[in-house]
Amino acid sequence: MRIKIWEWIMSILMIFYGFSMIHTGVYTLYGIPMFPVAAYALTAVGIVIPILAWFFRSPARKPENDK
Repeated sequence: MRIKIWEWIMSILMIFYGFSMIHTGVYTLYGIPMFPVAAYALTAVGIVIPILAWFFRSPARKPENDK
């Protein structure tokens, strides 16, 4: 499996939390106010995590065995 379970979980949580902040318009993280851009960044990072994990673990990136 190229993408680990914890990467999926972390990605889904980041997407959900970022999207919920965007949807409700309340930009706080544990009661600390944030800029609205941070919610969009949190959502984008959540989307990018599985893509980068898959890319960096792809078979084409593995080094060949020295003969």
